Order: sequence, then C-alpha cells, then structure tokens
Amino acid sequence: MQRKFIVISIIAVLVLGITTATVIALKNDSNTVETKAEVSTLKTYSYITEEMLENTQSLETDLCLVEEYEPNKLQKDADAIVIATVVSIDKATANEGLFGMTRGKLVVKNSLYGKLKEGQVVEYAKNGGIFTMSEWEKTQPDAANQKRAYLRKQAGVEMDLDNTYISVELSDDVEISEGTTYLMYLKKYQDSYEIIGLDVGLREVDMPKVNEVTTQKIETTDLKIKNNKTGEFESLENYIKTYITSSNE
Repeated sequence: MQRKFIVISIIAVLVLGITTATVIALKNDSNTVETKAEVSTLKTYSYITEEMLENTQSLETDLCLVEEYEPNKLQKDADAIVIATVVSIDKATANEGLFGMTRGKLVVKNSLYGKLKEGQVVEYAKNGGIFTMSEWEKTQPDAANQKRAYLRKQAGVEMDLDNTYISVELSDDVEISEGTTYLMYLKKYQDSYEIIGLDVGLREVDMPKVNEVTTQKIETTDLKIKNNKTGEFESLENYIKTYITSSNE
C-alpha cells in the first residue's frame, strides 16, 4: 500500500504579551481613598500548530515503574504543589533527558505546598514533546536510523526530515495545554520546575480554557480536578484535605 506524506514547513514565533490593569476604589465624598491593585495579564502561546498536529507521527513509550505513583509519595518527591495555569508551551528539545523535554511558562494561582508564591510566573519542564524527525534521529542509534531510511526507500517514501514531526509520549502521561489550569506536582530542575508523577502529578482543574491568564489567586472551594484513571472530575478541596500536608505542618 502506498503511503502519502504531507510535508509542511512551519516557523513558530513566540509572542508573550504582558499587560497591567489598575483597579481604583473610592470611599466617601469628603475622604477619598485610592486603592491601586495591579493585575498582570499574560497572553497564552503554543509553538504547536494545527498543521503540525496533522502531520505528526506518535511514538508512545511504556515506562516500567518500580512503584506506582501515589499522591502521598509524590508530595515527598515534590518541591512544590500548586494550582497553576499554563501560559505557554514554548519549545521542545529532543536531546534533553531520556525522552526529550518540553518547556514553557506557568503562573501559580494557589500555592498548596512549597515555597512558590501565588502570582509567580515560572518555567516548567515536562518529559516528551513534538520534535522534527531530524532532531529526534540525532538522539537515536545510527543502526536504527539507517534501518528507518532503508525501509522508507524500500517503500518508495521520500521524507523531508526537517519538516516531518514526531510526538514522543509517555504511557499514562497527560498532554499539557496552554490556557488550561491544573493541579501540579513540581520538582526543581535546573532553572525550572519539572512536572512529575505523570497522570497523578498533572490533573486538569474544571475551569474554562482561556486566551489570557491573570496572576490573581482563585477560589478553590467549588472546583473539581480530573481523575485521569477514571476520567471523572472530583472535589479539589477533598483532595487537598486528604493528600496534601501544608508546608507549615
């Protein structure tokens, strides 16, 4: 069977816009009191385009874990547990770590454990990502690359490796999305924070996806988080009370 490949060249330009809104409160006509509160607003961004996704081949990697990830164990491994909104998915590099690494920025909405501050913008790192085939093959054994090239030639397939993409995905992991809010378990990694725990350490909060992210704290009382094992949304407050020990305790 003849296979047809569509090759699209894409140049992604990072644009991270930051604006500031000022709120002024007035009290009494005779004694006017001005209160100024600055709220930063950040525009969301992702280097991943719809065209890339349409022309990306997936490579799922199974992990053999000695122990299954559990919330109690994850807190011991984590430097911070936060409710955070993803501001951007900036880039992915295939030669970082065992599976490549995706990097971007997030804003901390609520700090549940650790020293990260609410309203703080930090860089995150996450295993896997979407890379060009040429970048990915630079990390692979020569024998494997030669075999792929041979099979493509035998099949009569011509592939521009600089404009063909591969998505490296870990089993039981969660795809991250800009403008989406998550419960995250983070561990300090070089100059950023790595998201750890796969589908236990990254749980979507039941909130609308946004195009602009503010640094304001959010009220968590009625929020729910996704249980990635069942697909159901569960009480965030109950989860916090059950599994997260305050930094001060």
